[in-house]
Amino acid sequence: MFSKLSDKQREVLGKTGKFVVRACPGSGKTYCVSAKFSKLISEWTEEYKGIATISFTNTAWQEIRDNCIKDFDTHISYPHFLGTIDSFINQYIFLPFGHLVLGCEKRPIMVGEPYGIWNGGAYERDYNRYFDKVSYKIDGDLCPKNDAQYFFGGFPNKINANGKTVNGHYEKLQKMKKDFNEKGFATQADANYFALKILEQYPKIARSLALRFPVFIIDEAQDTTEIQMQIIDIIVKSGLENIMIVGDPDQAIFEWNDAKPSLFIEKEQDWKNNSIILDESWRSSQKICDVVYNFSSLGERKIIATNKKVKDCDICPEIWTYEETITGKKSTLNSFKNKCKEYGIEFNPKNVAVLFRSKSFFTQAISNPNRESPWLVGSPFTRDFALGKFLYDRNDFIRGMKYIERGFLKATQNISYFSEENFNMFVEERGFSNLRKELYKFVKLLPKAVSATRLGAWIAEANLVISSKNYEFELKINQNLKEAQFSQLFPQEHIDSVPTDYRPSTIHKVKGETFEAVLVFLKKKVMKSYKTMLANSKISEEEELRNVYVAISRPSRLLVIAVPDEENKNCWAEKLKIS
Repeated sequence: MFSKLSDKQREVLGKTGKFVVRACPGSGKTYCVSAKFSKLISEWTEEYKGIATISFTNTAWQEIRDNCIKDFDTHISYPHFLGTIDSFINQYIFLPFGHLVLGCEKRPIMVGEPYGIWNGGAYERDYNRYFDKVSYKIDGDLCPKNDAQYFFGGFPNKINANGKTVNGHYEKLQKMKKDFNEKGFATQADANYFALKILEQYPKIARSLALRFPVFIIDEAQDTTEIQMQIIDIIVKSGLENIMIVGDPDQAIFEWNDAKPSLFIEKEQDWKNNSIILDESWRSSQKICDVVYNFSSLGERKIIATNKKVKDCDICPEIWTYEETITGKKSTLNSFKNKCKEYGIEFNPKNVAVLFRSKSFFTQAISNPNRESPWLVGSPFTRDFALGKFLYDRNDFIRGMKYIERGFLKATQNISYFSEENFNMFVEERGFSNLRKELYKFVKLLPKAVSATRLGAWIAEANLVISSKNYEFELKINQNLKEAQFSQLFPQEHIDSVPTDYRPSTIHKVKGETFEAVLVFLKKKVMKSYKTMLANSKISEEEELRNVYVAISRPSRLLVIAVPDEENKNCWAEKLKIS
């Protein structure tokens, strides 16, 4: 049953108690988690207690599920849990007990992404617009959740420059959050914060979780936030005796979501006597492993290439320079294509990836994204309909219809937000079958939306058909931006449907994946220049360096790093020891 596992991976299977598994890139970490989970289930005798296996993305937990079924003939069901940490927190802490700390009289309502676009606010200077843009730090102070622009500028400091009084904008944001929370509304970030408050204030709930799930397996733990780790710590202190934490702090690339790799490192130190390092790469050649190791924080533990098919591959990683123009990028891509051909690597999206730090790097090469937003505060459904129709007409029917149904609910019910609760009430009122039919008729009514369609013309035509069917709503936009094309308004959705003979992707999207050949485009600088970071910072201190680490550890045979000039080339060559 576990014949594919290496000796080191088998060691993980036999471990109990509290321990950390630090896993280098390509070490088969997720497969090892799947094997551990399957072995525990096969030996499980408790009827009402289970194993909680948690990861940080839907893709990761689904891979664990698929491995369990395919390789170990293990089907996961009650009393066990497999899912994201957010879904665990929601299901077992926040949704059943959130009313205790929110002060609302009913089950909390999840709003904002991924549950639906928040369109609160009736006018431009309405603080209600920002409910999903701010949440709470572990100490209860407000913090921004993205790089949103506010009508008053950037996110305000809590205390004014005099060091005494509270900033007025901060106070109003704080009141807005409190008012909506007391009505039962919460974003996912809010849910995590209030789940922590629940466990702190009601220790019996934490104790019940430790009893309900005597074993925890936490995958991708380097992406844990301070709040999430504190939730885990409380459950451990409440009696949880068996917990396996798995990850690689050098691959922590979700600081935008408040992830702190230092929390993983602390756990590794706390439990070091019972912990293990997986330093075998089943992905890459030894030459690529050496480059990855030179950039890592593994210390004396070398990464050992183990895959017999590629470990002795003699293709040396290379660093090229490129011109930061569309022509320069295309020229570099053509050279990379020729290099793949030279080494017999078939150039297709399964084998070859071209990676970049942000989607704007690629969108600017094939489109001209619109920097300003045409969407008006008082028309919260217009963007939903436009994006939904754009996706639907690109044969992305499921995602397209999700946006259409969200917009339809907002438009017909005259509300500014979407939640599962109000949608379920809407379905009950209309009837599921009748609503489905009405939504499909509605999406067919809307004019065709292709990349070159201009928004203003589309809105005008859409309003004509909406009016002809006696719907009591109208689509509205900022008319100064009516000439914007759909490809500019929705550049990522446009790119996703552009056919290429390679996989263009941000680094975040390919985490955990393997390709035969990878070309990594790096710019001169992100927040700081790479030259400065390489000279003065450790990989544990800079997320931008960890992004590069993830990118260069994706290929099995060919790695090419493209940088803008000779100075950057020399810096990277020295750091990675590439001659």
